Amino acid sequence: VEDSTPDFIPRVIVKMPIREAYFSPCRRISVDEAEGRICARTALSCQPSIPVVVSGELVTHEVIKILKRYSIFHIDVI
Repeated sequence: VEDSTPDFIPRVIVKMPIREAYFSPCRRISVDEAEGRICARTALSCQPSIPVVVSGELVTHEVIKILKRYSIFHIDVI
C-alpha cells in the first residue's frame, strides 16, 4: 500500500547561486552519501516533474527521504 500522505516540504538552505552551482565541477553519488553536500544539478521527480532539490541547495536528511520516495537514488553534488 502506497502512502498517500503529502510530502513535508523541508526548509530550503541555499548555499550558492544556481548558476554557480550548475557550472561547478561535480560528481554523481548515491543519495545516501549526499547529506551535507551542495546539489549541483536539479533533481526532479518523474511526473509531475517537480524539483526536489535545486542547484545550489544543501542536501539534508529530509531531502534525501523525498528523493528516495520518488526513486531518485543518485544525485550530482559539488
